[in-house]
Amino acid sequence: MTLRVGQHAPDFDIETTDGHRTLRQLLEMGALILVFYPDDTTAEAASTLGVFRDQHESFANFSAHILAVSTDDLKSHFRLLTSESILFSMGTDPDLDLARKYEAAGDDGRARRVVYVVGEDGRISGAVDPFTTDQTSFGRIYDALGLG
Repeated sequence: MTLRVGQHAPDFDIETTDGHRTLRQLLEMGALILVFYPDDTTAEAASTLGVFRDQHESFANFSAHILAVSTDDLKSHFRLLTSESILFSMGTDPDLDLARKYEAAGDDGRARRVVYVVGEDGRISGAVDPFTTDQTSFGRIYDALGLG
């Protein structure tokens, strides 16, 4: 189950590769694409984050930015940022607190592959659950940004 389009996004604060951030701070920079994924050590993570890396500039051109979240620590995130040439922020959610708020916690103690688009007004404008790396998932993200 995912959060509904139109509802207010749950507030949060999180440690990221760019420092401590709150939802409010992130929305001051524009729409937020919140990407939950299981962990940094799998090929699935490289694949998921790689497609966002490749779309990063396109999203930035429309004042949207990405925050990818998993249970991994910042050290692991920094390794992945370097090895995969990722230019967006990554957040650590070791206890799945944020994933639970966004109904993205899996039964295996990791986040599921779920993406939310949060508009500058703080409301959910789109949700992709489960997220896959196909064009349909990205089409839904672009639609939620009003770009489809």
